[in-house]
Amino acid sequence: MALHGYPCGEYRWTTVWLDSFHCTAWIMRSQGAVAADILTLNVLGHYPAPPDPDRSWRRTLKVITHINVLRKGRK
Repeated sequence: MALHGYPCGEYRWTTVWLDSFHCTAWIMRSQGAVAADILTLNVLGHYPAPPDPDRSWRRTLKVITHINVLRKGRK
């Protein structure tokens, strides 16, 4: 499961990721700057891989938008 957010005034994406295979005991947090195309999410997170150094995980995806459509004649 992944949750994606765009904190107001911070001009960056923040995501959290968890699944039952890769990270069963923790949640990976990732961040990335907002690109010129605000609808493309590109974030980088890090996770431990003992005894080796930490590894990174990049996620890039197109954001699905939801737009509230009002009934005709209403504002």
